[in-house]
Amino acid sequence: MLFSGNLLRRYINIKDDPKNVAKYLTLKTCEIEEINTRKIPDEIIIWYTTKCEKHPDADSLYITEVDCGDKWIYQIVTGAVNIKKWVYVPVALPWAYIESKDLKIKPVIMRWVESNGMICSKEELWINEDLDIHGIWILDEDLNILSKTDLGKKLSEEVPFLDNFIFDIDNKTLTNRPDLTGHLGQAIELNSIYKKFEKEKIFMNNVSHIFEIFQNNNIFDILEHSTKLDKKLFVDSALTRSYINLELKNVKITKSDFKERLELIDLDEKPINNFVDFSNLFMLLTGQPIHFFDADKIDGNISVEDAKWWEIFIDLTWNEHKLEKWDLIIKDDHKIVALAGIIGWENSQVTTKTSNIIVEIANFDPIVIRKTANRLNLRTWAKIRFEKNISPLYSLYTLILFLDQLKMSGLKYELWWLNYFYTDEVKKLYSKSLDFNFNQVKVFSGVEEMEKENIEKILKNLWFEFNWNKVRVPFWRSPADINIKEDLFEEVIRIYGYENIKWKDLYKVMENVPYSEKIEITRLVEEVFVEDFRFIEVETYPWLNLETVNKIEKINPEILFSLQNPVSPENKYLRSNLCFNLLEVVDKNFREYDDIKIFEVGRVFDKQNWERLVVWAMIYQKEIKDFKENNIFILKNTLDKLLKEYWLKWLLEYKAEDKMLETISHPKQYAKILLNRQEIWKIATVHPYYYKEFKIWEKSQITFIQVDLDKLIDLKNKTKVKAIQKINYHTLEDQIVSRDLAFVISKDENYWKVLFAVNKVKEIIDVEVFDIYDLWEEKSIAITIKIYGQKMTNEDINKIMDKAIKESEKVWARLR
Repeated sequence: MLFSGNLLRRYINIKDDPKNVAKYLTLKTCEIEEINTRKIPDEIIIWYTTKCEKHPDADSLYITEVDCGDKWIYQIVTGAVNIKKWVYVPVALPWAYIESKDLKIKPVIMRWVESNGMICSKEELWINEDLDIHGIWILDEDLNILSKTDLGKKLSEEVPFLDNFIFDIDNKTLTNRPDLTGHLGQAIELNSIYKKFEKEKIFMNNVSHIFEIFQNNNIFDILEHSTKLDKKLFVDSALTRSYINLELKNVKITKSDFKERLELIDLDEKPINNFVDFSNLFMLLTGQPIHFFDADKIDGNISVEDAKWWEIFIDLTWNEHKLEKWDLIIKDDHKIVALAGIIGWENSQVTTKTSNIIVEIANFDPIVIRKTANRLNLRTWAKIRFEKNISPLYSLYTLILFLDQLKMSGLKYELWWLNYFYTDEVKKLYSKSLDFNFNQVKVFSGVEEMEKENIEKILKNLWFEFNWNKVRVPFWRSPADINIKEDLFEEVIRIYGYENIKWKDLYKVMENVPYSEKIEITRLVEEVFVEDFRFIEVETYPWLNLETVNKIEKINPEILFSLQNPVSPENKYLRSNLCFNLLEVVDKNFREYDDIKIFEVGRVFDKQNWERLVVWAMIYQKEIKDFKENNIFILKNTLDKLLKEYWLKWLLEYKAEDKMLETISHPKQYAKILLNRQEIWKIATVHPYYYKEFKIWEKSQITFIQVDLDKLIDLKNKTKVKAIQKINYHTLEDQIVSRDLAFVISKDENYWKVLFAVNKVKEIIDVEVFDIYDLWEEKSIAITIKIYGQKMTNEDINKIMDKAIKESEKVWARLR
């Protein structure tokens, strides 16, 4: 989104380099992506043509003489098609540099005729108007302020608004700040920033004047006492928050002045006529979109209502749209005249034949504006602003700004009538205030030295008003932007400067934490499923979509835990099992893979069992040709291996169920898993009905197993089975070093004796064989040992290796 220095100067003028202004805005408010500057060179002078003749040896060239006002006449040869006598022109003196063309002007001979300087076009001065004319800029046509006394003077001094800078602001950084989509909002920010850090650099500040206008006028009183005549206004939609119509009669449509046209051109807007240009500039200045209708093309009264299915609307660009019932439209007594907040009707626009105008200043629900525009592929500047949730109270107050700007514009009109609408919620915003505590700001920011006066000054410069322990929110700030007291704290801190908050060292003692039983069983599950049976481990979010899950497995919401602040309203419950999560993974991948084997170790939650650690595994196979291929056998083998490693396999049994259950399980392929006659969950095949739900081929098979790991741990402790050796977590100070050793033993000896002997050294945590071969009557065994310790030196490592060698010698092995 583009912002112009010239438009900012209508409210505030800062004697500072644009780069510094951009730096402050980026640090405090919004991100500036690019700065473009137009500076008219001092060597561009205002001259007057006194002669214009065809070049005798070139059909496309002209010989001109220009008067610079100092009794000197200069001759310039030009190829401009619109050159003529008795006009003011901008001339680049010899040795001037034209940045747009990367050209340095020099005296030259053009087809045997001397030429001193160059008469410039708009394009050569970075003015993007009349680019198709390929001619010089005739200043008289755009600037009626010039006279003979201006000859020889610098163009930049006589027409200062030609110099300008443009900020390109990242639109995403304005998402929650609709007030910053207008130059007035940016000026308010700059006012606060520079009053805090560079007060002496503000030399013109009209922001205070604008605020005084707002303070001295109650918009509700103004509307109540306005004249309401002629056309009636009917609002029949809950999606409209405020709406104002007023009529301007006897308007005169002409071309806009050059200054207004240039202000639009600099912001990539196309000038159309004086009134349409005024409406576009008003939106750019205030951030509030307004719309002009040709009043003579509006039949009867005006209404705002929800569209009907398949109504046809033709927009300003002659594109036809089929509407839906949740679209919002503006109608007269016979037809749709606008798509609310987005674009107008093709036959209601203001043209050179317009003599009466109806003005619309409105505020609509931002969600419906965004959805309608996105569905119809309509991206307008009005839509972009409305979808950011403009304050509806600010939309009402912009009527005051509109009338003030209209009065100063010099446009010809007669103000005729006004109708309005606003909801009760809008009027409540007028007195909206929040609790405030100065000490809480210090706690929130961590800046103890921030003084009360400093905090109050920052908020007052942003036009928050204090009333004891209450702070009144400026009405131009979106209700979604400033809603809680912490929002006020953030306002103070961002202006104070995050870069001014001193950083503090983070200090934390890292301690060695012993293995827990849950970590122990989790590592064992991962080893068995991944290394032994080639499953892929997945990790999913711990919440569920209740509506979707109820289609799969009936769940009583009353037993589930709900989140107070869910990531989305659809996912407000914590999961009670992992079935749905794994089915989603299968659903996203079965089209690309014929076989899928996945598992997840995670926590599940419900009010009956509270929180539990479980493992779920699921196998998808596209086609089962033989009952012996049933994947339940793979899952049973996996569980057998897991319980064998956990010393509980001798307690395992399965109890088949042969009845229809209200679950995802197939009624004929379902069994409870019992351990010491205690149920630790189930193993089953997914019911074929759900293949249709997920559009999975009906000949495929999905099997799953679920095991309660907390119950496994409890059973192991109760049965007092042999415990798995526990080790410690590795810390940042730990070292694990690998070393290779080779031993020679008798050909008849078992090499396992060497492994057991070496493994007796407590610092050695693992031993692996990587090579064995015969040496006549002996054989060689090469091993890798892993040594564990903290801050070990080479001397420490060698001592541990010596211990390993001594242990090997006890089983008659010798080092090679």
